[in-house]
Amino acid sequence: EKAWCDDATLCRYLRAREYKMDKASDMLLGTLKWRREAKPTEITAKDVMIELKNDGKMYRNGYDKLGRPILWMKPGLDNTGLPEKDFKIKYLVYLLEKATALAKTRGRDKLSWVCDLKDATHVSGLGNMKISQEVLSVLQNHYPERLGVVIFFNAPFAFTLFWNMISPFVDAKTKKKVFITSSTSRLLEWIDEDNLEVAYGGKSTFKWDFDKHWDKEEKNEEESDKEQTGSQEDEELSRKSKKSSKSARSTKSKKSSSSKSSKKKKSARSESTSKKSEKSESKSKKSKSDKTTSSS
Repeated sequence: EKAWCDDATLCRYLRAREYKMDKASDMLLGTLKWRREAKPTEITAKDVMIELKNDGKMYRNGYDKLGRPILWMKPGLDNTGLPEKDFKIKYLVYLLEKATALAKTRGRDKLSWVCDLKDATHVSGLGNMKISQEVLSVLQNHYPERLGVVIFFNAPFAFTLFWNMISPFVDAKTKKKVFITSSTSRLLEWIDEDNLEVAYGGKSTFKWDFDKHWDKEEKNEEESDKEQTGSQEDEELSRKSKKSSKSARSTKSKKSSSSKSSKKKKSARSESTSKKSEKSESKSKKSKSDKTTSSS
């Protein structure tokens, strides 16, 4: 949680609540509670294989003109349907965690989202509306200020009605980032042709391939596990080093304190001996003086 809750994260929550501390704090606490329950960083490719194994209904690929990772969604290629609603949300969270981590390595904190609604015949159904509300809840409440732009492409007329139904649940800031278009030239305003797939008027020949993507995901997770293990080992070594250093300082402090105490005792004994010597000498002189007086 400490690693996740950095300065950039705190700033995003403050911006999302217009710098009102109480509201931003409540929102952040809500997300921390959600992350403890959902454990988004622990979701693996195997956990969402049922959603990963598809013809390309949702994936991340390429970057927009500002260097932000692009999430592609193609509900017309959905192969699991409403019964797998929980897995759909889990898969979304899995992709968001991957994409935001990738954005961070490029010095970015936002993502771009392209949703191609071609052949999405059931997008305006009641079941899909419930999923959409959950998606909005996850995005707005737990990934605030993460969306750079959202483009709905090839939107049928039914989607306009659907958007009118769910838009009241969308905050004003997010609404300003949403665009509905069927023009490839509009896509090119946000995405360079080298990063835009051929089907949308670009030059990218990328095509979703589950087997290739799966190998890539597994490899990335293995490397991530190694990095996490290495990081944990480094933290353990660091804790041991700090503990050892603290112990050494404590021992040194005790020795120093003991040394000072010993010196004080020696000084006190020396001072006491000196005083006794002076007192004895004084008595001796007095005794001699008394004898001289008596003789006289």
